[in-house]
Amino acid sequence: MTRKPPAPLQLVGTPPAPQLRSVALVDIEPELGGYLAQRLRTRWPGSEIRRIKTDGELTRDPPQLCIRTREPERPSTQLTLWLAAIDRSRSTLKLAPNLWRSATPVTGRRLVRIVEDILRASECAADESG
Repeated sequence: MTRKPPAPLQLVGTPPAPQLRSVALVDIEPELGGYLAQRLRTRWPGSEIRRIKTDGELTRDPPQLCIRTREPERPSTQLTLWLAAIDRSRSTLKLAPNLWRSATPVTGRRLVRIVEDILRASECAADESG
């Protein structure tokens, strides 16, 4: 008889951690991009993180999530986190179906929490529509 390996431990009532497969850092300054990439790689070590300059690069190989510091010119089909102006508020606002806005500066822990919330919200929306 073959035994299955035990499932990873998970706290009761805690939703499973969402998986982040690919991220595009869109037109983000090198210093901030390095910080964001490091924090994302720490939480999701297997994720692909690309730095791109233009929205045109998104259409060739769409990422699961885009992170940008400028407001998108048009609606996106990808999940997008817009790191907006400096603001002491800690809120993240959903502005459109695939667009969330968060104030900066953002700590590494807060960035991970925001990305997890966006991924969970998109999973819930996909479950409801499918």
